[in-house]
Amino acid sequence: MSVMSESRTALPCAVVLAMAGLTGVAGADPITFTDQRGKLIELDAPAERVIVLPKPIPSMLIAVDGGIDRLIGLHPAAQAVLMEGLPGKLYPGIAEIDTSIVGEGFIPNVEAMLVAEPDVVIQWASRPEDRIDPMERVGITVVGFGYGSYEIEAEQIEIMGKILGREDRAAELLEWHRAVRENIDKVVSGIPEEDRTTMLFFDRFDSDELAVFGRNEFFFQVPAMRNLAFEAGLDQGTVTIDAEQLLKWDPEVILLNYYDPEADPQKVYDDPRFTGLQAVQNRRVYKTPKLDPGSHEAPLVWSWLATLAYPDAFDLDHRAEIAKQLEDMYGTAPDDGDLDSILQLSANGDSHRYGEHFGR
Repeated sequence: MSVMSESRTALPCAVVLAMAGLTGVAGADPITFTDQRGKLIELDAPAERVIVLPKPIPSMLIAVDGGIDRLIGLHPAAQAVLMEGLPGKLYPGIAEIDTSIVGEGFIPNVEAMLVAEPDVVIQWASRPEDRIDPMERVGITVVGFGYGSYEIEAEQIEIMGKILGREDRAAELLEWHRAVRENIDKVVSGIPEEDRTTMLFFDRFDSDELAVFGRNEFFFQVPAMRNLAFEAGLDQGTVTIDAEQLLKWDPEVILLNYYDPEADPQKVYDDPRFTGLQAVQNRRVYKTPKLDPGSHEAPLVWSWLATLAYPDAFDLDHRAEIAKQLEDMYGTAPDDGDLDSILQLSANGDSHRYGEHFGR
């Protein structure tokens, strides 16, 4: 199924006028909300043609809307990730969605945008002079999305519901978020700070570059994990460190970003520089699942992390729960092969108790 923009056949003037009259009679209330840069957005009706530029957000649209019919443009990196995961299998038309509408650094291709004729473009709110203003100058409606906290991410789900006229669906997703957080908190809230599992999350892990997440991300906080980079004062998105610093911190758990195609726990286990790390000795190096912790999929990541951090504390059929929630989000249940891929079973199978919790 292609959702590429198509040329439009001109309608006779009388038909156009008649349609306009019908629209006026309908008198639907406009949709109004404030985006995450503080700008009031007003839509005459739910958007039918949406372009999404932030990489984590297209799957959110799919989950809220129940498909890709209204998604007409996205970032090429987001397209690649979706095609490698469950959404690409369920919606192969993602491969045909226009990616020419955005360049390096999320800079919009305004000419391509005008050809695509979107009702709404969702864009990062940062650097508006480069990322938003060029579109607004030519009359394109832009909704700015922020980054940095769970509250921002939850509001994005609410805004997506308003854009699509699916506020009921957005509310269902947020209620699920609340329930999962409460269930995890019942287990981990009583763990003293000094006894909480220490970790480092690597955005990139190879022989030439070690780059960790410095901020105390919300998805570290929910499962009560201590980010050693944050505790050392590196409160930034991604920070480059050296092997000596990693050895000094000596985390209990090492996490490798699924966005990094070269990262693999076995490479860490085999690296002679890191044989002294407790995460290596105890085989607690894991590649993260193909799920986005900063989106509607976040509760699945919270549960995954909590189980790795405290493997004796959670009695849950993780595969069944993940299959159930993904079916709810994307309309079709993943099979065992899908789940193995999502959960990185091949990469993580030899790590501590991974098969016990996430295997077949």
